[in-house]
Amino acid sequence: MALNGEDGKELWRYYTDHEIFGINCNADLNSDGVNDCLGGGRAGVFDAVNGRTGTLLWKFKDKLVKNSIMNLYTAHIIDDLDKDGILDVLAIHGGDPLSEPGSKHRLSGRIVFFSGKSGKVLSWSGVPDEKESYYSPQVLTKSDGTKLVLFGTGGETHGGGLWLLSVNDLFYHRLENAICIFSDPKKGIMTPPVLVDLNSDGEEDIVMSLFNSHVIAFNGKTYSQLWNFSIPSSESYNTPAPGYFNDDKIPDFLIKFAHGPGFPIYYFSETAILDGRNGKSLLGSPILDTMGAQASPLTISIEGYGNDVFLFWVSDCENHEGQEGKYKFVKGTNIHEQSRSDFCRLRFKSRGYSKLLAKNQHMASTGIDIYYSGKRKHLEHQGWINTTKESIDYIKSHPDIYYNFLQHQKVIGNAEKNKNISKINKIPELAERNNGVHVDKKVYYPSKNSIRTQIEIEKVQRIEKKLKLDQTNLQKIHDKAKRIKRHVGPHDDDGIQRLLSTGTLAPTTLDNTHPNYNYSIDVVFATYWFFPAKTQAILPKDQVCISEKMDDEKARLDVLSKYYGLNHDEYERVITKECLNESDHELPQDETYESQSTYNPYNIHMGQMTVYRLRLTMSCKKSKPNEHCSRVLPFEEQQWTSYMGNKGDSHWKPRFMK
Repeated sequence: MALNGEDGKELWRYYTDHEIFGINCNADLNSDGVNDCLGGGRAGVFDAVNGRTGTLLWKFKDKLVKNSIMNLYTAHIIDDLDKDGILDVLAIHGGDPLSEPGSKHRLSGRIVFFSGKSGKVLSWSGVPDEKESYYSPQVLTKSDGTKLVLFGTGGETHGGGLWLLSVNDLFYHRLENAICIFSDPKKGIMTPPVLVDLNSDGEEDIVMSLFNSHVIAFNGKTYSQLWNFSIPSSESYNTPAPGYFNDDKIPDFLIKFAHGPGFPIYYFSETAILDGRNGKSLLGSPILDTMGAQASPLTISIEGYGNDVFLFWVSDCENHEGQEGKYKFVKGTNIHEQSRSDFCRLRFKSRGYSKLLAKNQHMASTGIDIYYSGKRKHLEHQGWINTTKESIDYIKSHPDIYYNFLQHQKVIGNAEKNKNISKINKIPELAERNNGVHVDKKVYYPSKNSIRTQIEIEKVQRIEKKLKLDQTNLQKIHDKAKRIKRHVGPHDDDGIQRLLSTGTLAPTTLDNTHPNYNYSIDVVFATYWFFPAKTQAILPKDQVCISEKMDDEKARLDVLSKYYGLNHDEYERVITKECLNESDHELPQDETYESQSTYNPYNIHMGQMTVYRLRLTMSCKKSKPNEHCSRVLPFEEQQWTSYMGNKGDSHWKPRFMK
């Protein structure tokens, strides 16, 4: 979706086959003077969209290369390899989302070169170690002009490596020349780095926040480690944000890590700022939040050294800010439902909230609030659309869909769908009457003497008789839809936020004659709330209860016991439920949830996205007569404005001080 930067009005909208993970809009692929967008996502989706009109330019279709299970991520714009006058594209095709965590076999990642003009696959290769890959690749240009592709392999529960191979070798499948500069046997290399020269040797170094508890700076010339910062028992999906936090001339890094056994169960999250010289923490104590956010931070570049401002997200629980504490989910809860849980209510019977914070060395404590979801709740719910009601209205006007609806509701039992149901689609109007579908045959069948028409009538009559459409179930769903609309508000059904969108900086909309023009910049970001899955968490006190009863498991062998006859798994399930009932932290029954166990394609409760453009204006207190407030650098001089840098390629834009 493209929005007008001036007023937020929609310019165009483009629908993809599946969800999109990464977008790169930094190349004009059709020579019309406007940059176009490359969107990579789930199930092999990779589309090039016209930036001016929102229409499709091309999509990834090569059946010999495309695997409909594997994903694509943020693409990289590269040189014009096929010499057609349009820049070409490099992307990773990988990931194995259908496999269980820790499963032995995974689909091997592929590195693909696409024609930017047509989308044709120019060349592709499997990754050297045959591991899975979730990585967005980069290109490093060495001082001698050699261009190297940087890519990672492995996943959340499978080891992998960080690899380098020249563009030329990769294009011509010479994988034996690939260099592995780092490997991890336990967890993969998934998070894009920052490419920046830390040691002033003329080569870009590699600063990477690894998924497995480390931030490492690699020498861009020798690939040895410059420094290594460790946060034990943590994971990170975040790319660091570079900026001048202290007063030296080497950029520092804001990082964010989550502590816990692994996605999606994290006990708390930690934000730290590392000295670019040695990797040591520059904060007296880290900034903690209870839930954490997966959105990567940004940097506002300010005049002088030591004035840059980091923008980063935190996600917390009311009255339990930064609180740690172990928990786990009831056995059998799948990862999808775990990730969509209302963690604050499950753990603390509290409400969650999100903040976007601004922090530099001159600000006390955690920084300044730029956005606080608690103050925006009304705005972010007022445009909510009751999608259940929309679904019911659609079903009422489309009887062919109505059949599928009733079949899903099991109103017609296991009746086989009549192959001739498609005939109903050809009838312009199909009104619902009483308990069945009524067809006005006088209007739509002009001659009863026609053998063909009579056959059609008889077929429809058989369908009518077989369906026996019952309006009761439709009314129940309709009543539920009205209840949802009525209950959206502060008492229940608030939904929960998940923060994945990093956002982007944008030039100030102030006139250049405005006194705050040189001290302002805008930030654009999206928030989204949705209804949680109905899950149950086991807290420490619950675990004590469960452990005590499991120690007395012999009770299920006692003929006088209420547990008699249960096997081990049944006994564990029963006593777990008993302990959770005793602790009284089960979620209410009468609220709105969206769970796989109760999934209904005709009754999906959607949330709402809100896109903001906020103006940030800097101010300071002058302590001496000859001092002045540092200005915000012009937008074209900003150094890290969005996810993976200004152009989505992980390169930090150098600053040339006057």
